[in-house]
This record gives sequence, C-alpha cells and structure tokens, in this order.
Amino acid sequence: RTIEKVVPAQSQGASIITKETLIIKSDDAAVQAIDKNSTSIVRIKGVIDPGTETNPGTEPVEVFLGLGLVVSKDGLVLADKGILSGRPTYAGILNDQRILLSPVATDDPTSLMLLQAIKDPSIKNEINFMPAIFGNSDNLKLGQSVIALSGQARNTVSMGIVSGLDARTV
Repeated sequence: RTIEKVVPAQSQGASIITKETLIIKSDDAAVQAIDKNSTSIVRIKGVIDPGTETNPGTEPVEVFLGLGLVVSKDGLVLADKGILSGRPTYAGILNDQRILLSPVATDDPTSLMLLQAIKDPSIKNEINFMPAIFGNSDNLKLGQSVIALSGQARNTVSMGIVSGLDARTV
C-alpha cells in the first residue's frame, strides 16, 4: 500500500508531498495471526484410572485427546465434544501450565463443548487467560488463505486455501 504525507514547507506556504510504499508480505500477516492466538491453545488430556484394561498400572495415566481454544478471560475453553469421553473433569495444558477443565455446556448441532478452566491447586502461579481472536467465517471467500494451529506436544502450523464453502444455514 502507498502512504502519502503532506508536509508544509518552510517557505512561502508551499507543501511537499512525500510517498512511501510499504510492502506487506503474507508471511508477516501469518506470523501476526499465529502470535495473536498461539497462547489461547489448550491441550486437553483425559485421565485413565489405574487398574483398568487400558491402564493396568497403579498410577493414573494422562492421554492427549485434542485441542481447545480459550474464548473468555474467565477461562472458558471451546472444544470439539467428539474428542471428549463424558468424564466430569479433564486436564489441560495452557502455556506450559496445568489446568483442570470441567464441562459446562454442549451444543449437539455443532458438536462443540464449553469447558470451564479450574486452577490446579498444586500450581502456585496465577493463570492469565487470553481469549482467541476469531475472524468472521461469513466473509470467507474461495481461494482465500487460511491458517490452522495444531499439535499434540507443541504448536504446529498448517497453511492452505479455502477450496469449498458449506452452504448450510444454521
């Protein structure tokens, strides 16, 4: 984009117009989008009790179930309810801090679930919940670039393009 600046000159009331061209790379926009939302990702884990068929040991075992996104400053987390098994609580990792998650609401048509983050009593630090910044999916266009954040143990990034739009009405 080009930015024009009009600067009054020192003599005779004349003005000087300067033009500056800024080149905004799509990489820069992608990096900014990732920075805005990477601290909102919660890695959700389920606890398998000891002495069961899937955990014959004597200690509980945590298994990765999927990702959630912080959607409010008070610790509401949005997740796909298909990854969750109906337990009363889950463990979560948010910015390398452990939190507990308790389901509070589900929406069957969208297959989404809201969970409330509960501070793990063993953690001394205060947790700062940064809600994700959502775009308007109603404005998506075919061929538009999209970014996906994922990852079981750490954040990974995928980039692609919108190749189809669902015409369902809600």
